[in-house]
Formats: sequence, structure tokens, C-alpha cells
Amino acid sequence: MIKRPRHTIIKMTQARNLCIQGLSILKIADIVGCGKSSIDRWCRDIYVQKSQERKQIKRKARKMYLQGMNSKEVGKQLGYSSGNIQIWCKNIMRNGSECRLGNKNPAWRNGVSPIIHNVRESYKYKEWRNTIFVRDNWTCQECGQYGGHLNVEHKKHFQ
Repeated sequence: MIKRPRHTIIKMTQARNLCIQGLSILKIADIVGCGKSSIDRWCRDIYVQKSQERKQIKRKARKMYLQGMNSKEVGKQLGYSSGNIQIWCKNIMRNGSECRLGNKNPAWRNGVSPIIHNVRESYKYKEWRNTIFVRDNWTCQECGQYGGHLNVEHKKHFQ
């Protein structure tokens, strides 16, 4: 065992206590008055343990999110903010959207979307609209404007 001076042992104990409280290495180094590498060396085991605990919590949050809970509910149960939960689950939100369509999605409100919204978001409508723009060479049939913000003129209505 390495024999350390008393003041080093006191600094090390103080640093470990601050680490347990959750302060960053930089803040601990400023408070204790020593280098970041010393703090890292003294507190490495604590940081590893906290990292493992955080990974377990993230796994649990993702599992709860996949079961259909929204980020506020998950955050409330685990004691974290919904913002943290959203950050942890953003890959699920982006990539796992197929498994969360319709009533499986936490934002589902019993199908209250207006019909016009559903129609305008449909592939068939977008294809029809693009066909009309190509047919008219991206030119307004009323004023002759080329490009910009155009509305589809309804010579042939969408079905």
C-alpha cells in the first residue's frame, strides 16, 4: 500500500464524497484544489458504478417506453425529467415508429385528426398534387405565376 501524506488523504476523501453527490470532475478539482487526473484516479470506481446504474435505468426507461408509456409517465416513475427520457428514447422514436402507429402511440387521442389532415398526408393525394404541378409546368392557372407557393387548380378533382 502506498503511504500518502495526511493532507492528500483528506483531499481524496473530500473528492470521493463530492463525487458521490454527483458533481463533475472539474467542479471537484476546483473545490478540492488539485488536478483533474487525480480526481479521476480517486473516483474512477464511483464513476464506473454510476455509469452502470445509469445504463440499467436507461434500459428500463426504453422498455417502459416501448410498452406504450409516454415520456412524462416514464420520467415520473423513474424520477427523471421527461426531457431526459426523450433523449434516451430518441432512437426508438425515430426507428421504432412502425410499432407505435395508431392506438399504440402514446400521443394517440382516439382518432381525432381532422379528415382533411389525413387526406393531405396520404400518399395518393401527394402523388395527385405532384402530377397536376408537372402537367401545368409548375405554373398557376389563374395568375400565371411560375414556381413559389402554388395551389392545385381543380380541373380534375382528387378522388
